[in-house]
Amino acid sequence: MVALEYGKPLPAKGRRPGSVAVYGSNGIVGQHDDHLIDGPAIVVGRKGSVGKVCWSGGSCWPIDTTYYVSPQVQCDLKWVFYLLKEKKLSRLNSATGVPGLNRNDAYLLSVATPPLAEQRKIAAILSSVDEAIEKTQAVIEQVQVVKRGLMQELLTKGLPGRHKRFKRTEIGEIPADWEVAPLGGVLEKVIDYRGKTPPKSESGIPLLSAANIGMGRVKMEPRQFISPTDYDAWTTRGLTRPGDILITTEAPVGHVAPYPENGTYQISRRVMALRPNAGQVLSKYLIFVLLADDAQSRLLDKTRGSTVPRVLKPDILGLPIPMPSLSEQAEISHHLDSTNSYSDALMSECEFLHVTKQALMSVLLTGELRVTP
Repeated sequence: MVALEYGKPLPAKGRRPGSVAVYGSNGIVGQHDDHLIDGPAIVVGRKGSVGKVCWSGGSCWPIDTTYYVSPQVQCDLKWVFYLLKEKKLSRLNSATGVPGLNRNDAYLLSVATPPLAEQRKIAAILSSVDEAIEKTQAVIEQVQVVKRGLMQELLTKGLPGRHKRFKRTEIGEIPADWEVAPLGGVLEKVIDYRGKTPPKSESGIPLLSAANIGMGRVKMEPRQFISPTDYDAWTTRGLTRPGDILITTEAPVGHVAPYPENGTYQISRRVMALRPNAGQVLSKYLIFVLLADDAQSRLLDKTRGSTVPRVLKPDILGLPIPMPSLSEQAEISHHLDSTNSYSDALMSECEFLHVTKQALMSVLLTGELRVTP
């Protein structure tokens, strides 16, 4: 149905300024003033990011670490694009060193081929979901910009119109009646199981590793578990609970999220739990401070290690924290929460669209569900 043709080398020093996308195995790697193939086009990773499938709406230049798709029969190219993504070509990696995709292995894959009109209908359905995802992501990005600006204003200037006098501090200008305290000084407890790898089980109590900690929210994937028996024996350094703040110390550095409100979890590799002193700081307020640009920038400055970036515990606990009164912390948190709720709803919608797309791909591209053109 299609052939996978080799891309052509185009080193960075040989590229001239232009608007034509240059594709490597993982996507666009530069621009040029000439193209190798007409668009639209499909580019497939051959070396490195094996099997990654990219769509180019215009003419482009796939380099020699890629294949590009050349139809051998009449077919809808966008349908072929989704078909190749559904086939998960990365599973065909044939190399022992640098990952590589042998096109002959891809040619052996069997596919369900509907009539051309049905191919177009399937492509249109999946494209509409992709468009919805892109629009939602664009709104999320805009909301994040607004949120960062609001956080910067509220966490340095306080509530609008509340303060008339300001003072200079190590974190910049803040209201005169605020204080600055090291993070460690406003915590009741730090729960740290780093350096130990918990025994895994097929089910039981969910583990939360660095891979589960996003910026402001916990992700339930990937799923790993510890058995209840091992959990009881393992939790000698303290039990985490709602109100605690989870922060990653390594790969990635500085991801911060609240401990989930429901259920029992065990923190695992590269994660610490911070328990705020309720008499000094509100958990929700402290999360906003740690997510703000100032704290994130300071963590980045303290990061060490080129292969696996990490930050040391003393550097985290030494972060300077702006400290208004508890009542103002609550008001600031309330203002930021409204933006946060909208952002969370958009992210949930985007996740739902991704799940929907995967479900549609699995039934439409296998012939399990037929559509009428």
